[in-house]
Amino acid sequence: MKQLARHILAISKKTALLGVVIGSYSSVVLLSGCNFFQGPCLKPVPPKQAIDNSQNNCMPCPPCPACPEPSALGDKLPLAKPFSTRIVGRAELCGFLEPPEDIEAIKKAARLSLNIINSPDNNQYFQGEKQLFSKERLSDTINVFLNILDTPSATPFCDTVFDNFDVLEISGQNGQDMLVTGYFQPVIEASLTRDETFKHPIFSPPQDLVKVNLKDFDQSLPSVTLFGRLKDNSIVPYSTRQEIEKRLPTEENASILAWLKSPVDSLTLHIQGSGILRLPDRSQRFVHYSANNGWPYGSVGKWLIDRGYIQKNKASWQDIEVFAQKQPEIFQGSFQANPRYIFFEWAEKGPIGAYGELLHDRLSAALDPAVYPPGAIFFLKTSLPDEARQIHTVFNHDKGAAIQGSTRIDLYTGTGMEAGELAGKLKNKGKIFALLAKKRI
Repeated sequence: MKQLARHILAISKKTALLGVVIGSYSSVVLLSGCNFFQGPCLKPVPPKQAIDNSQNNCMPCPPCPACPEPSALGDKLPLAKPFSTRIVGRAELCGFLEPPEDIEAIKKAARLSLNIINSPDNNQYFQGEKQLFSKERLSDTINVFLNILDTPSATPFCDTVFDNFDVLEISGQNGQDMLVTGYFQPVIEASLTRDETFKHPIFSPPQDLVKVNLKDFDQSLPSVTLFGRLKDNSIVPYSTRQEIEKRLPTEENASILAWLKSPVDSLTLHIQGSGILRLPDRSQRFVHYSANNGWPYGSVGKWLIDRGYIQKNKASWQDIEVFAQKQPEIFQGSFQANPRYIFFEWAEKGPIGAYGELLHDRLSAALDPAVYPPGAIFFLKTSLPDEARQIHTVFNHDKGAAIQGSTRIDLYTGTGMEAGELAGKLKNKGKIFALLAKKRI
């Protein structure tokens, strides 16, 4: 066991030396969080340079075809990332902020936020946080907000907000706006048996996949989850997507949950991280993210754009689907850009976010937990194609491997085709404002 722990620590140190650059634009993001149009293009950093924390090692990568093969990484809680905050005056928002319309839906989402904030499973996200985002103050914020929703008042809603909360705009170090994208829960035709129509498998975690949390070995270690496999008494990176797609379908003990019609359906499910499978008898079953192979996400959409197969301004998910139907072999070849592979499990309900709670249409969002505490409530100022209001109440109910830094937010848009169309087209600028209950004297 000591030897295993030493190998794990060695792997953890190696992962700390990798600089990962996440691009600033995307269109569809994995529910567990893969960004479709701009994923990380990894580039190893020389150890001497990596040790010097005064240098910025995360230099922009060259185009992905020129990048060396990325190294496998697990799901880890990143260190706190730089961001700036400023107190917002009521005059800045009161011309835009309207009373909530669907109060009952917001109350349900707020109660789920309380579950997330108060869950012992999520204590790691509040360790070392500034008092600004303490667990107690976030819980108090949600409770005050619920009380406002439950108590009719003649006071204008915006004044009520500023009377009870400090409102802080959060932005990048240089005041950059948010990039707002969307994700959804797809409904996909599937079968539990293979035939000529359904021949693209989705898998549950393989028997040789090992998942290790460093904190289980030593409480002083960071909460880093590593995925790999055992080889000669050591943990080594697990197979890439390309290796998995060649190997698992031929293995007798591979656990295949269901079969899908096309690579497009398979990629959709991998990107969104959960979905509803509609079986031939018209019954439906939920599938949800269970694990991954430990490799970072690479952008299939960017691969197609870089090679001129699709245009950047015509790269919605719907455009990708049309291209895939016309050029299936090229589309299949684009998968080489993405070594990450998702394994699924059956679920009783869905969709479920990364913190174990159901997501709510246009209220739940994925944010970087190194900046935005799980469960926190925000006002998101942005435009949605089918809504007149400019400010939307959102809750941090999810996270994603490609949702990195203070200037990225991924809004859960709902289930089915219409939600998918909105998610596929959503790529807007926005501003985000954190609500924090005023400190009691």
